[in-house]
Amino acid sequence: MIKFSAEDIVNQTFETRFRGYDRAQVDEFLNGLSREFDHIVTEHKQARQELKEYKAELSEYRRREASLHDALNMARQVGEQIRQQSERDAELTIAEAELRAERMLAGVQNRVSALREEMFELQQQRVRSQTELRNVLESHLKMLDLLSPPENVQRSSISRAPKPPQGDPRDHDAHFEVGDEDIEDAHAIDTVSKTAPGIVGAS
Repeated sequence: MIKFSAEDIVNQTFETRFRGYDRAQVDEFLNGLSREFDHIVTEHKQARQELKEYKAELSEYRRREASLHDALNMARQVGEQIRQQSERDAELTIAEAELRAERMLAGVQNRVSALREEMFELQQQRVRSQTELRNVLESHLKMLDLLSPPENVQRSSISRAPKPPQGDPRDHDAHFEVGDEDIEDAHAIDTVSKTAPGIVGAS
């Protein structure tokens, strides 16, 4: 650090001696040295000021760099969080979709099973209805067969039918005779009525 100034150089005095330096030359040299020293000091101050400013700018740049670095780190963290959340949301969406699909499939399978059961029941009802109808028809046919004897039987029955008695009509009931064939026909009708109740009455 400089401990003297240009003014000190100018005001500096020296003792005189015999046959010493030329005083005028010494004074001129000191004045020139003072001016040069003053110029150097001024440049030094300017350099120090510029260095201070440069340091301030460098500090600002470093601060900005640190801020940018922090912002980049924060952006990376936020991006990573968004990515992880997106993956979780996607997995949750897929899981929900799979669950809905399984439920829909289970519902469809249950519906198909119910329809199959209904179809089987309808087929069973159809078979039962056909069987019952066939039995009724067979019963009717048997009844018709029993109620409609062969033609030769009808002719013999007609020929054997009792003739109304002559005389007083009030005595007809007393002289009415029932043949063996009539008794057999009555037994047959009674058997059919027991086998298929309601059919004989409807006829």
